Amino acid sequence: WGVNSNDDIYKRNVDGSGSWIQLPGKLKHVSASGNGYIWGVNSDDNIFKCKKPCTGGWEHVPGLLKQIDGGYNYVYGVNSNNDIFTLPVDGSGSWRHIPGKLKHVSASGTHSIFGAAPDDSIWRCLKPCIGEWEKIDGALKQCDATINGLYGVNSGDAIWRSALGL
Repeated sequence: WGVNSNDDIYKRNVDGSGSWIQLPGKLKHVSASGNGYIWGVNSDDNIFKCKKPCTGGWEHVPGLLKQIDGGYNYVYGVNSNNDIFTLPVDGSGSWRHIPGKLKHVSASGTHSIFGAAPDDSIWRCLKPCIGEWEKIDGALKQCDATINGLYGVNSGDAIWRSALGL
C-alpha cells in the first residue's frame, strides 16, 4: 500500500508480484494493519478505514490525525499537536489518548510501538502502550517497525535499520 505526491492510493500484492493498482479516494498517508483493515488520513487530517481486501470503500472514522499506523489489535495515530491516540483496529470504541508527544508512530512491532518525537528522538512503548515510553539511542524523523527490526529515515534522508529485540 502507498500514496503518491497527488494523494492517489495504490496497492500491490505483498510478495511484490503484479502491478500497482490505483484505488478510489485521496489519502496523504495509508497503513495496512495486520488484522483486516487498511487505515489512512487525508490532507485535511480526516481518518478513514477500509476492510480488507479493500477496493476503495472508505469509511470515515471520527477524529483528526496527521499520521496513522495499524497494528494487529490497535491502530495508533498522532494529530497536528503531536498528541498520540489509539483505537481498536476494527474502529470500535473511542479514541484513547496516550501520554507523550510524537510526530510519527509505528504500530507494526511485535510487542512494542515506536515513534519519532518532534525533536527526532526515538521512543518505544510496550503494547498496548499506556504512555510508559523508553528512549532509544539515535535520531529519526520517521520510523517503521517490523518483526525483524526498526527502520527509519533521519533528517538527512538516510535510511537506517536497527535489529532491536522487538
